[in-house]
Amino acid sequence: MNSLIWGTCNTNTPYAQCKANMGWFASTLGTQCTDELTAKNSLVVNTLTALQAFEVMHDAACLEDPTTDTYCYLNAVRASKPSDLYYYNLPLGVKLPKTVAPSCSSCTKSVMALYASTLKDSLKSTSLTGLKTTYDSAAALSQSNCGADFAQRLTSAASRRVGPPRTLSAAGVAVITGVLLLYFS
Repeated sequence: MNSLIWGTCNTNTPYAQCKANMGWFASTLGTQCTDELTAKNSLVVNTLTALQAFEVMHDAACLEDPTTDTYCYLNAVRASKPSDLYYYNLPLGVKLPKTVAPSCSSCTKSVMALYASTLKDSLKSTSLTGLKTTYDSAAALSQSNCGADFAQRLTSAASRRVGPPRTLSAAGVAVITGVLLLYFS
């Protein structure tokens, strides 16, 4: 798993090119599949959401825990109670379960700070719809478990106008993961 994350964070293709490619894929999907998007075809909507979330998901996966010099994502995977793993699905529009008890680790705090920063930069755009639908409730849950300074609340008119959260099926995750793995292989 470590080599997979390392490979994601250190691609042969420059990161700027990867971001541009994913942006092009998202743009093309948005223009070529307007009927499917209008009909809310779950595969097309989830794929577009994942493509739009590429940059923030990449950056979250590549965060390092400075105390252990390991990837934060791997810390969440290895934890005896992997509640923090749910935070990595927020950009895909998957809400935190209400029963999640985050570890309040510096890694999860860094992930939430990354998301807040990303959302502040993109509130006027239509991208990152998945994160826009999930962030505020995740921040509220994080604050109630870890303290008011753990995550920043970003409630705004732009984030309230976004539709209901989506759940990503196992098949949808498999398709998106497969596409990304093929791209980076």
